[in-house]
Order: sequence, then structure tokens, then C-alpha cells
Amino acid sequence: MVKGKDSRARKKGSNLKACRECHSLVEGDVCPMCQSSSLSEDWSGYLVIVDPLKSEIAKLMGIKRPGKFALKVR
Repeated sequence: MVKGKDSRARKKGSNLKACRECHSLVEGDVCPMCQSSSLSEDWSGYLVIVDPLKSEIAKLMGIKRPGKFALKVR
């Protein structure tokens, strides 16, 4: 592993946090999708859902609204 290249590290300058409940990526302290305040800075995988009704991935993840989501939240 190259020093400073930890795959779990947040992107430099990113202020996005992932909701532990719905995986939505948010900038504030409360998730606008589910109103949870259980947010994590330790997330990986970036997913954008444009049309959840047509997206197989959205169906697998239980996503019902368009938005930005993390694939994995720790």
C-alpha cells in the first residue's frame, strides 16, 4: 500500500458525510432524507440515483428517492 493512499480515507476537502440509516450523502448534521443524525465520515463508493424506479441498484439498496448515496458506510 502506498503511504497516504488508504482506500477508506475521505476525499481531501470533502465535507460529505454518509447517513448510517439510508446511506444518503449529506453536508449538514441531519440527513434530509430520513432525518437521522447518525452520520459517518467513514464511507466509500459514490452512487448517484437519477430515477429510482428504473434503477436496479436503487431497488437492491431500498432507495426510493433520487440523490447521492454511499455504497458502504462504517
